[in-house]
Amino acid sequence: MANGPNDTTLPPRTNQASGSRTPPVQHRIEVKDADQVQEKLVGGFNWLEDNSKIVVALIVIAVLGGLAYAGVQIVTNRQEKSAQADYYKAEAPFTKKKEAFEKSKFKAFMPANAEDKTPTEVASGDISKDYGPLLTDLESVAKDHAGTAAGGQAALLAGQTYLEYKQPDKAIEYAQLAGSKLPKDSTLGVLGKVLWGNALSAKGDCQGALGVWQQVLDTKTAAYLHPDVSVRSGVCFEKMGQNDRALEMYRSASAVAESASAGTAKGLLRALELKSGSRTAALPAATKVN
Repeated sequence: MANGPNDTTLPPRTNQASGSRTPPVQHRIEVKDADQVQEKLVGGFNWLEDNSKIVVALIVIAVLGGLAYAGVQIVTNRQEKSAQADYYKAEAPFTKKKEAFEKSKFKAFMPANAEDKTPTEVASGDISKDYGPLLTDLESVAKDHAGTAAGGQAALLAGQTYLEYKQPDKAIEYAQLAGSKLPKDSTLGVLGKVLWGNALSAKGDCQGALGVWQQVLDTKTAAYLHPDVSVRSGVCFEKMGQNDRALEMYRSASAVAESASAGTAKGLLRALELKSGSRTAALPAATKVN
């Protein structure tokens, strides 16, 4: 029997008639004439006792959630490290070859330098002959690691190269990997959309290009690209005969004085105004391009 008002659980008892053991009494505490603090402490103990399974379950869920989050971070980091390693292996020789081609194009315009031992090579114009397995390796990284920063870098480099060789369909394929697989407001994701629009425009699909470029113009974190994309959009609008929209784009780009595209935009603006007979409106000090 209990020894006092604060007695806790008694040990299991054996039923004399059946020999079976009765379950232990719950560890509940009863207090008489307790003050408010004691009541709260006792109440808290009793609640934990009554809901011990729920409490344990919540703790387990919290721990597992933390482990799962940490696991995702570890996997993500490992995936990115692996992707970057593969990208470097493919990018280094590809870029070396590309630089040799680029240097040969401008060699006649550069002053002679006896100490310059960098090799030059004239591109044939056939992408398979010029890059061969180097481009194949880069494409593999772009596809195998789609969604990672390294995969995006590989996709952009491959896509831009295809565009330079006047193969817009292949350029679109790789631009989409960066533009759709990466976060829409990430630098690589935005650059993928710019390249995607460029390739569509080169293919003659101005309507499609404008749709993709608009996504860039709607991205606030890509404000540094808005003047250039506005100029490209203006050219497409002009080709489509939508001169009012073209003028709007040129004016927006012209208003960003610190942009490298501002000069180009002003020239295109003046030419279109003369062509359409409109007068140049005063440009505001600063205009948000979107």
